[in-house]
Amino acid sequence: MIPVAQSDAAGLYLATNYNGLETYVFGHPEYATETLEKEYLRDVQILTKPILPLYYFPGNNPLNTPINTWNEHGKNLFKNWMEFIRTKKLN
Repeated sequence: MIPVAQSDAAGLYLATNYNGLETYVFGHPEYATETLEKEYLRDVQILTKPILPLYYFPGNNPLNTPINTWNEHGKNLFKNWMEFIRTKKLN
């Protein structure tokens, strides 16, 4: 597996195999704005110390309403991925 996108804070996000036809996304760029908030609030009810999703709530404060900063990234990721596969199959 070849890392394509990663960070110290989030770890591995995107990886591929040697020819790029197998791609692994370790995140949810398709999530609606409130999806992660619902998961976090669910975890607050069942876990002693749930992990706060970093940079999701403004100021990392779960009382603040999340702002969707990943929607366009998700669209571009899938658009570029499909275009890459299409051009690979033509070759």
